[in-house]
Amino acid sequence: VQSMYVNDTTAFILVNNSNKVEVVDVDEMKLVHTISGVSLPRYMITEGDYGYISEWVSFTDPGRISILDLKTYEILDTINVGFGAEALAIRDSKLYVSNNFENTLSIMDLNTREIIQTISVGSAPAAMITDKNDDLWVVCSGGYNEDYSTANNGSLVQLDTNDEVAQEIALGMNVSGKMVANVDLSILYFYSGTTVYSYNIGDETYDTFIENTAAISFYGIGIAPDGDMYIGDSKGFQSLGSVYVYDQTGQEKEEFEVGRGPNGFVFISE
Repeated sequence: VQSMYVNDTTAFILVNNSNKVEVVDVDEMKLVHTISGVSLPRYMITEGDYGYISEWVSFTDPGRISILDLKTYEILDTINVGFGAEALAIRDSKLYVSNNFENTLSIMDLNTREIIQTISVGSAPAAMITDKNDDLWVVCSGGYNEDYSTANNGSLVQLDTNDEVAQEIALGMNVSGKMVANVDLSILYFYSGTTVYSYNIGDETYDTFIENTAAISFYGIGIAPDGDMYIGDSKGFQSLGSVYVYDQTGQEKEEFEVGRGPNGFVFISE
């Protein structure tokens, strides 16, 4: 399972290597439908009656976006984007796609379903968040040198409301492709290894937020509606994973065991 997206009372579980999306009822977590015909699906987002699924397709072909009818679960169309189609964001009737195997974002007009712009950003763009000012931020993981050592060129890139690069903050390291924001969308959080960093919107640089020397390898991150931060530790996939919970000041509240490879969090209201 790569990710899960909840739309109203329905959850869409994207099973990456099995090339399918499982549709389940949120309340009972029972299978409703299986969507096939997708290739290495990664993430999903919705607007109105339609869902948009990012797909790597393969490691040698361009990625694509599949357009899903949320009522019939039928895939209506596929739109080619860049290589390694990854995270998704919607702003002003436009769909943003981070092309993780490149250094670009693809922008689709949701009214015409056409790619209207391709923007160059940092190396290996991934998660995207719209902040309190409606600016779009993308975390770029950074690349690798010819000897496969890390290039240490990760970055945070800000797109203003005109879809122009307004700011690029060099991180001086490679980072995970995961990123979250606090409840009021004023602080971004990203991580590398077992250290979480924070970036306050408008600042020139970032700060260290959490350093966990007891963890082995952070693999997922989420912010609950109450502001608590949840971080998954994969334990190097050598054992069951665990989840650490921190308050808004970065103080650890608890740790509990979960399954293997905890890579994401979804919070819903009961």
